[in-house]
Amino acid sequence: KILKDLAQGCLELQRNRTTITACIHGVGHGLMVVRSYDLLAAYEDCDAMFTEQEDLFFCYDGISMENVMRRFTEEGAKDYLTSRDPFYPCNTVPQKYQAACVREHIFHARRVFYESDTKKTTEYCLYFLEELARFECFSALGTVLNQEFFDTPEVVVDECNKANQYSALCITRAAAQYAFAKQFESAHVLCESIQSSNERQNCLGSIEYVKSSL
Repeated sequence: KILKDLAQGCLELQRNRTTITACIHGVGHGLMVVRSYDLLAAYEDCDAMFTEQEDLFFCYDGISMENVMRRFTEEGAKDYLTSRDPFYPCNTVPQKYQAACVREHIFHARRVFYESDTKKTTEYCLYFLEELARFECFSALGTVLNQEFFDTPEVVVDECNKANQYSALCITRAAAQYAFAKQFESAHVLCESIQSSNERQNCLGSIEYVKSSL
């Protein structure tokens, strides 16, 4: 009942969609802590709370982020980050959870296994065959690069271009992150670097979406 009340509280927020999904994402963090970092148990709690696919995804995503951040661990909490397999645990979870898992685990894998080398990090994304998992992985790479090279957007572009056919996806997510930080000039620099007119317009549209949500 508590879980369902929490879920309903997020869904009834009289705000924009970004605020609602951020609330759901936060619930995911909390579920992971309450479940002593048992990944599957926390994911299953999401399944009991939400029905819409986007809502479920952001709940899974909050769990996946907390799995990497581990800010509230106590004795006896599960720890999936001690594995020497860069793809674990995302290569073992049911497919419906995999995209959200990969989206957050890339932060850990890039730092621990790939020495923050972008070309090597793309190999992590390409390991997962489902296109949704790749989409979320390369999008998340854009967030990573935005954080690492925030003051040099031209470097973000160069790094994203190492993702080859997924470079526009990487750039678009990085541009959105600049927009959330109200660095709209940098966001436009990124979008204008995209060669494909359709993908460039998608990128510019993401900036406008962020503006409206702010």
